[in-house]
Amino acid sequence: MKIIILVLILPLLSACATQSGQPLYREKVYQVLFHGKKVGNVVHREMQTDNKIQTEEVFQIKTQFRGLAPGYSRLIETQQESLSFKPLSYTRDLQIPNAERQFNASIRHNLWYWRESPDMSIPEESTSLPAHFYLAAGLRAQLEKMTKGQEHVEYQRWNQEQKRFERVVLQLELADTTRNAWKIRQQREFVSAPTFFWIDSAGELLESELEFLGYELKILPCDVDCQNQPLEALRPLDYQMLASPYQLTPSALGGRIRYQLLAGNKLQIPATAEQKVKRNDNGWILEICKECKFPETQPDVGLKDFLQPNRWLETRDPVLVNAVKKKIVSGDSDEKNMNRLVALTRHRLQNDVQFQGYATASQAYHNGKGDCTEYAVLLATFGRIANIPTRVVFGFSYSRESFHGKRHQFAPHAWVQAWIDGRWKSFDAAFENFDSGHIALVISHGAQQDFASMFNDFEKLKILSAQQLVSKK
Repeated sequence: MKIIILVLILPLLSACATQSGQPLYREKVYQVLFHGKKVGNVVHREMQTDNKIQTEEVFQIKTQFRGLAPGYSRLIETQQESLSFKPLSYTRDLQIPNAERQFNASIRHNLWYWRESPDMSIPEESTSLPAHFYLAAGLRAQLEKMTKGQEHVEYQRWNQEQKRFERVVLQLELADTTRNAWKIRQQREFVSAPTFFWIDSAGELLESELEFLGYELKILPCDVDCQNQPLEALRPLDYQMLASPYQLTPSALGGRIRYQLLAGNKLQIPATAEQKVKRNDNGWILEICKECKFPETQPDVGLKDFLQPNRWLETRDPVLVNAVKKKIVSGDSDEKNMNRLVALTRHRLQNDVQFQGYATASQAYHNGKGDCTEYAVLLATFGRIANIPTRVVFGFSYSRESFHGKRHQFAPHAWVQAWIDGRWKSFDAAFENFDSGHIALVISHGAQQDFASMFNDFEKLKILSAQQLVSKK
């Protein structure tokens, strides 16, 4: 289970910046409410000097995971602009235990120079700065226009997952002048669902609301009394489990199971060699088994892409490369070498299950901690280093009490598929093995946003039935 609330909140709050002409220093506090409980806060600070505006926002969520004391996940964002709203620099510091990440960017000669790394030791990359790129104060000026009659604003924001700029469209939905409130619809290029928020005539955030795991997530201004109220710990796994209609026996998990799923329109369930998919009026019919070798649609297209590094699968990390070289046997089959890499992953991470954060492969290896996503990104990286095409699968698995602390439910899960003998074959380093209790929902290169995407329409996702299929003799 991962904390993805910070990923959702950030684009909403970044639309709330400061108006020119305001005092030299301003501070405002917001509360984050999930299912009616105050689980976090946001502190917005702005300081204006003779030649620049600096905006800082500190996001904090209190969480608690099984067997651990409550802890905090923080995101600190700092933006600098000229008094005419020209972007100067942007930094982002994610503070989640075992998954810390820093991002620095600066604008020089109309180029966006950036780098992201746990230790900021990697070289800078650069790309051209697009027109209509705003940081906090510049965006605030655009929002103020929407309270004065302008109904539509388009601008560019940096998307670190895609490593490129994305278009964002703001549309005026409703003007309620009796309340001095304007409702704005925000649609991001790489996010299918829109978000909505209310501002006042000065562009101050009045309220934002979105759906998270089927429950209401709100951001509201926080007065003095509110600030003195303690935070309640969010227990994410409590909201991310799917009830199993039956207790699944080891025999059923080792054979073939037919599932009837009810799901919203945002999920497009993939067909794999181990998962046959059929859509009907009531949802989805899935048949899952380990050795069925169901037909796949163009399974070998883009195999080279599944050997490439990315920000989560750091195949060029020399420590990881050396570990793989020591483990694999040259000339042996890819399947045997994948099993060796599964053992290496388990040996590295088995001592400490850590549910907080979403670490990269290098972070997982060096920290020696993680949950299923760390197992998956590390194993996928090992496979690619060994020249075996791999991909990360996100979905749900029949729960292991030793791992999740719950029985007879389906929990969010991640595992790996490797290209073996002309098909995609699953390997699960976090559990004992892959079985028919694994329901694949998203095929990925390991990106955190892909993990988050399987919770789209989560409140509509239900497992209606699970039937063991027995071959007739």
